[in-house]
Amino acid sequence: MTRLKQRDKVLRSLVEVCRALEARLNGAFAHLVILVDDCRFMNEFSAFNDQNVLAVRLECPDEVRQRRAENWRPNTQHISETDLDAASAAGIFDQKFYTHQVNAIGVAELIFHQVLKRGEK
Repeated sequence: MTRLKQRDKVLRSLVEVCRALEARLNGAFAHLVILVDDCRFMNEFSAFNDQNVLAVRLECPDEVRQRRAENWRPNTQHISETDLDAASAAGIFDQKFYTHQVNAIGVAELIFHQVLKRGEK
C-alpha cells in the first residue's frame, strides 16, 4: 500500500470515529469547536465536508515566509505546498487571509468572530 493510500485510510477511519462519537454524544457538545490547523492535501480537506466547517486559508508570499522561517525548504512547489492551490482559486474556502497584511492576533480574532457568528445560527 502506498503512503498516500495509507494516509487516506487513516483519515477515513478518523472521520468515521468522529462521526460515531458525535452520534453517541447526541448533541451534548453542540458548541464544541475543533480546530485543525494544518491541511495540506485535498483528501484531508475533503474529509471535513460538513456544513458546520469554517474553512480558512492563510496565504503569504514565499519571500515573507522565508524570512519568518527557522528552516526553509527551497522547493516551494512540493505537493504539500501546492495541493490546495487550485481549490483555493476555485473558492472552496470560506475565508482567506494574507498573513503578511494582517498579524496573527488579527487573523485569530477574525476567525473567532466567524466561529461565534456560526454558533448563533
